[in-house]
Amino acid sequence: MSKCKNPCTLESLSLKHEEPNLFHRSEWNTQNHPSLGYVIYRIAVAAVMTAGIIAHMISTKDTLGAKWLIYMTNQGITFLTIHYILYSVIVTLRHFMNTENVRLLDEKFPILYSFSWGLHNAFTTSAFLITLVYWGVLHKYVVENNLIVGVWMNFLNVFLHLINSLSCLLDIFITARPIKFGHWYLAVCFGLYYTTFSLIYWAAGGKGICRSETDCDPYIYPILDWENNAGIAVGTAIGCMLLAVALQGVLYGLYCLRLFIKKKINYSSVNTS
Repeated sequence: MSKCKNPCTLESLSLKHEEPNLFHRSEWNTQNHPSLGYVIYRIAVAAVMTAGIIAHMISTKDTLGAKWLIYMTNQGITFLTIHYILYSVIVTLRHFMNTENVRLLDEKFPILYSFSWGLHNAFTTSAFLITLVYWGVLHKYVVENNLIVGVWMNFLNVFLHLINSLSCLLDIFITARPIKFGHWYLAVCFGLYYTTFSLIYWAAGGKGICRSETDCDPYIYPILDWENNAGIAVGTAIGCMLLAVALQGVLYGLYCLRLFIKKKINYSSVNTS
């Protein structure tokens, strides 16, 4: 069974683990084999997230079009959904594997598991970061500029900026996958990538929201205005990456809480049987 260990070790940076069975089952499965219920859960999460992204892309095709891809929110939730899809494939395949393939899989930690775990950590942390920055800083700007109109678009906005994190929070307490504090660098790498992307996009003449053919914002986000407020943009980038490290610590704490709850439940079951 996975345990909370010293979070500040070189081993905590690794994307390998000595217990492959933790990466394809629920914390609450009684066996190492993923249950049918867990397979259904994984497929359902992947399907809902995929449907939400498609719905938002269709709903904004006349206002954003190809610019849909320039926003960190949209890139983050896309990568998060890719993680959910890959995770559902891993769990489903593992559920229907024959005994011989299962034995071979358990002998060595698969590269696919490492890749999936990396996506899991990077975009779970990024989801919480996006949620905090949006509701804490950007939502006021969106409301003041009347950028989201109608019940449907408001629902999709909540999907992008809240349901993303709620799905991750739920998953932390369902999956058996461990969370390492040492994986803070994965979300930071995404932050570095997006900072670089936004800078190159601006330098290449890219624009943000357009109210007419001649009236376009010179930035993707007002807090990343490289043209008029480069200092604020740099401060925002650094601040967000530091926040990502802190959030990785919070997620590690939630993981330890899950293990504590599991231990208490097992202890209670033994003492009442």
